Amino acid sequence: VIGLDGEEELEQGNPGSNIRTVKSAISERFGVPMKSLRLFLGDKEVGRDYCPSKGDVLSVVAPRINVQLPTGKRVEIQVSPKQNVADLKEIVDKEYGIPEGSQQVFFFQGKDELEDDVLFSRADFVDGTILEVRMEKPKVRIQTPDGRSMEMEFEPSDTKNDVRYKIAREIGV
Repeated sequence: VIGLDGEEELEQGNPGSNIRTVKSAISERFGVPMKSLRLFLGDKEVGRDYCPSKGDVLSVVAPRINVQLPTGKRVEIQVSPKQNVADLKEIVDKEYGIPEGSQQVFFFQGKDELEDDVLFSRADFVDGTILEVRMEKPKVRIQTPDGRSMEMEFEPSDTKNDVRYKIAREIGV
């Protein structure tokens, strides 16, 4: 078996093993959930009918996650089971120019917000899972001269003058 890191490791199968048995052993070894585990023999992905033969070398391929960007574009990103949502935010920032940090919010199945520390090995993702990234408007707490406190949202593209105008309009100055 060639692991996700490219290193070859010896995993012995039993004669007559089926793909489910093989996947179960590899899943435990590499920490990839069975349903998102992709195995290749050479350049072909092995299917349900695969029965291991002596000398077969299988490659474990990391799952692919589809990310729906705020622009509507959908991109495919290969993730390692050891990576988490924070790592995915960094990839989306570097590859697609969408600022990471608290501005990126990932959603699974359109409703479940994913925390930064969610590991892909622990998540219920299968190969091809779609995650939606939305941009959260930065929130700023404003303390007015008369002692009032309020929270306001701004667009990431707002200039300093835009922010001043919005604050003045909100507090009635």
